[in-house]
Amino acid sequence: MRVEIRRLMMLGLALVLLGSMITIQQASACHSNVHIKDVETGHHVRGCKAVKVEFKKHESDSYQFVGNFKDGQTAYKGKGYYRFTYRPGECEGYEFDHWKASGNVDVIRNSGGVLEYELKGSVGDATLYLKKQRVDLYVDIDPDGAGKVKASPSDVNGHNTVSGADGTLTYKYGARVKLKPQAEEGWVFDHWEGDGSGSSTRTVNMEGGRSVKAVFKRIKHKLKISHRPAGGGTTSPSGTKWYNHGDEATVYAYPNEGWALDHWELSQCGGCGCCGGGGGTRILHGNPVRIPMDKDYCLEAVFVELPARLEINILDQDGRDISHLPDPVVLTTGTYYSSDQEDLDYGTEVTINQVPCRGSGCVSGGEKLVFDRAELNDARIGSPTGYSFTVPEDDEYPTVLDFYFQRSYKLNLEVVDQDGSTSMSTWSP
Repeated sequence: MRVEIRRLMMLGLALVLLGSMITIQQASACHSNVHIKDVETGHHVRGCKAVKVEFKKHESDSYQFVGNFKDGQTAYKGKGYYRFTYRPGECEGYEFDHWKASGNVDVIRNSGGVLEYELKGSVGDATLYLKKQRVDLYVDIDPDGAGKVKASPSDVNGHNTVSGADGTLTYKYGARVKLKPQAEEGWVFDHWEGDGSGSSTRTVNMEGGRSVKAVFKRIKHKLKISHRPAGGGTTSPSGTKWYNHGDEATVYAYPNEGWALDHWELSQCGGCGCCGGGGGTRILHGNPVRIPMDKDYCLEAVFVELPARLEINILDQDGRDISHLPDPVVLTTGTYYSSDQEDLDYGTEVTINQVPCRGSGCVSGGEKLVFDRAELNDARIGSPTGYSFTVPEDDEYPTVLDFYFQRSYKLNLEVVDQDGSTSMSTWSP
């Protein structure tokens, strides 16, 4: 039993020694190493079998497939001819840049993704250099001119801003890009569409071509339109209206009968939607009024009641003013001797109490004045005394009351006969 155990132990030791000898022999055999590196960083690109290895012992032989190798693998084929071919698509995000051979080799070919050399010594190295793929990020601004998008980091060309309707930024595969919208005046950013994540700043992982859209919308301003007093008139439009930033609001005022637009009052709306938000009140004139909408405003039309103007004219038959009438015109609103005017409350009722120079007339300045007729706004009054009317009359402004008189003159004639005697006579037209 002991003899059997000893034999087994000796056999195991022999096997261990044999394995060690094989390993040492294999390690010392002529071989080619495969390396895969990032050309921009120099780091090894691991895990992808991007190299096809073929071998032939003699130049006249045909190449035989050895295997698809990844970074760090070794082909133990001894001296001879090796061919290394790049396998596209095996290393995600990378593309071919160039081959480099080193060691005890004579390069036969190095072009088109293929490296061939003859291993003439113990070790040869075939290094495949890859570069990150360039992928495009398409950025659309909607609508055109409403804003821009800033990108961080800048792309491979040093660009970091898109301001047109659409633009393209180019990045290395795998880049992590943050996009920040910037609205132009009068616009505000609304939302993102397309690739990436994030509602304000957008993050896009460039693991291929990507596309995003930055959507902007117009800033809206409200115009709260009112008027005072309540019965003075109306406006068009009225109430609260919304306008795009930069638009012009046009507002008309329509006074009621007996009223007029005095002015407009414009103030900035406060945060609670009420007027008086700061900046004071501006007085504006004109009808209509036009407001550039660059913020929220309150606009109020202020109406004033019109006076009822009464004009009184004393005229002769030819329409000429008579300024020396001795008797007054007496109305319930006052006493008037010559052309005059007076502002009355709107809707005042006026009665003619006295017409001057009625009957036989009156004499003033060497002439006789006889009342002829009275007219109200060019319409004859049949019996003026006691006649009543309201100011304004028939919506006329002003109301005109005319009194017409006939002028009468005395002509004294002195007649001298041939004897020098004189005589006097009087003649009136």
